[in-house]
Amino acid sequence: MNAKNENPAKPGRAAFACNPVYGELAATASGDPLTLLRLREVCRRTGKSRSEVYRRIAAGDFPQPVKLGERASAWPEHEVSAWIAERIAARDAGRAA
Repeated sequence: MNAKNENPAKPGRAAFACNPVYGELAATASGDPLTLLRLREVCRRTGKSRSEVYRRIAAGDFPQPVKLGERASAWPEHEVSAWIAERIAARDAGRAA
């Protein structure tokens, strides 16, 4: 392994480069990098419990998670943010009416 391929944060480990094939999936429509949130962070951001998040998913009122493996799931950050923005817009529409 040569010096330019090493990860400066972890000596002796190769740095991983992004695969250009997946480049179009690496950002949201606004150009922000795509980030996945685990359940704990989703609960923290929404103020909902784990069971309430899954209840809303079953009711079709919350974004579906993305499977990361057999026992791991996460939610695209932009979808959770959009869900929060919809709740705020619904609240504000109720005030304006």
